[in-house]
Amino acid sequence: MIIKKQNTTWHIIWLTTFVIGGFAFLFLSQNWFSNLKAKKIVISGNSLVSKKEILEIIENDSLQIFKELDLKLLEEKIEKNVFVKEAVVLRDPLGVIKIEINERVPFAVLTSKNNSALSYLDEEGIVLQYRNLEDVIDVPLISISENFTSNIGEKIQNKNIINILNFLRDAKSNNRIFYYNVSEMKCDNKGNFIAYSAEKGLPILIGKNNIENKINNLNAFFTHFPIENDSNRVRYIDARFNEQIIIGTQNLILN
Repeated sequence: MIIKKQNTTWHIIWLTTFVIGGFAFLFLSQNWFSNLKAKKIVISGNSLVSKKEILEIIENDSLQIFKELDLKLLEEKIEKNVFVKEAVVLRDPLGVIKIEINERVPFAVLTSKNNSALSYLDEEGIVLQYRNLEDVIDVPLISISENFTSNIGEKIQNKNIINILNFLRDAKSNNRIFYYNVSEMKCDNKGNFIAYSAEKGLPILIGKNNIENKINNLNAFFTHFPIENDSNRVRYIDARFNEQIIIGTQNLILN
């Protein structure tokens, strides 16, 4: 009986010690987390926006107590960079801030008669600030002869530019070869499309009707008749007709 009583006493002591220790651990860990600051910042998904740019945006916030960080506010600050379409900011219990970036990718370069400065457009028509980007391959130039205004970070409103953008987007779908053979696109005041080939800058007359059919014709044309094979004789390509493409050998005068 005495042995059983002693065992019971030790069990109570161990249980009491374990409970007290558990509460002490919870108290200390809570106190530790309450004063914890970010130990590391991990950024992913960015290529056009540098890590340095993002760190500069959140520099002051990252010095705050980890627990008090406003993640939504951090996301909004990062998304003010015009090349950031969406930012997701997360944190883990070890003091790591994780930032996932979804970027706006330049789809075309824009220039106009009244503004010689270049800007980018993404596929949605959002105007992006132009700068030298190593990760951006050649994209078509959209040039407009009419006057218009555009603001960085806003969606383009000019009808002709929107039409060209839609045309290029359709041309690029399904990895069509015609898109990759175009260096410049124009649209006149009547809505007629004119493209210029990447090889020799040859004019490609497209018109404004049955665009889908004409894209298919041009895709087949560039697939079976590479311009560089006869570039010395070809002066322009006329794709305004639904069932045929005309190869011009005389210089074309465009108004």
